[in-house]
This record gives sequence, C-alpha cells and structure tokens, in this order.
Amino acid sequence: MEVNKAAVPVDDDWEDEVEEQLPDRCPACGVNRFGTYLWGLISDPFQEELNAQLSRDEVRIVGCIIDDQTPRWFCRDCDADILEDGRLAPTEVRWEITYESLAALEESQAWKNWPAVDANGFTALYAYGPDGKMGYWGMVWDTAQDMRSTLCQNMGGGVPIEVIDKLVSFSARIVPKQD
Repeated sequence: MEVNKAAVPVDDDWEDEVEEQLPDRCPACGVNRFGTYLWGLISDPFQEELNAQLSRDEVRIVGCIIDDQTPRWFCRDCDADILEDGRLAPTEVRWEITYESLAALEESQAWKNWPAVDANGFTALYAYGPDGKMGYWGMVWDTAQDMRSTLCQNMGGGVPIEVIDKLVSFSARIVPKQD
C-alpha cells in the first residue's frame, strides 16, 4: 500500500513544540541536582517565591541574549552550566581574587602558619581585598602561573610562597567561553 504524501500534513515547527528536558545526570559530576536559568526581563523581581528560589540556588536570573551556546540549567553541586541538549556549556578557567578565595585562604594551614598573621593581626582581606595593601583586587589572570608570577613580584614584602600558592589554588573560577 502506498501513502499519498500530499495528504500527510507536515509541521515544520515541530522542534518548537518539544519541551526542554533536564539531563538525567550532570555531564560534569554525575549528580542530578539542577537549577534553572531565568532569561529575559523578570516582570516582578521582588516576588516572594522567586526570592525563596534564588536563596535556595534553584534559579539564577541572567541576561536576555540567548543563542545555542546559552546554558539552560546549572548543576547545584559542581556549578557546571548545561546546554539545552544536555552537553556542558563551553567554559574557560580564569583566576581572580574573590571574597570566597580569601575566606578559604584564611582557613588554610599556610595562612595560619604565617608568623605575620599573628604578629601583625593581618587578615586576607587586609592584604588582598578591594582596599588591600597588595593592590591585586579586580585583576584577572588567564593561567595559574600568570597569577602566581604577579603575586610573587611582591615576595619582598614577606608573603611566603605557600600562602601565594594557596591563594592561587583557591582563586580559579569557571567562566563562559568567549569567542
């Protein structure tokens, strides 16, 4: 039996009707705890439920320019960005001193072993923060070695290499890949 192809309706917009589906597991870490990116203009950003979801890291509000490399979800365990088709979004690693990296530095044994911390009451924020004495806040490095080299230029100031290495290790962050 032959089918009359002219009688079979063709819907060219079928792709638009397919709902996005979360992958079963994160392609980076294998966990299945996801958050959703909210794209575009949020009509009521002060909505109670939205604020609750934001505080639980279930959603993140981001920009309004969307393309096929725009992540739809993020992993709530490893922070990987996930594309609509379930692949990892293209990313790069950058090194930057942040409040989080400074807090981690102060908890490290390298920081606690530095005699100047006890003798002078130094804090990581005092040394490396926005108003810090070292002046590195806001700088971004492409490699760990670049950051380490910059920080080592001030070793004459007495910062031990162990402290510098710890700060570098805590300062890596993943950012969307720029073309």
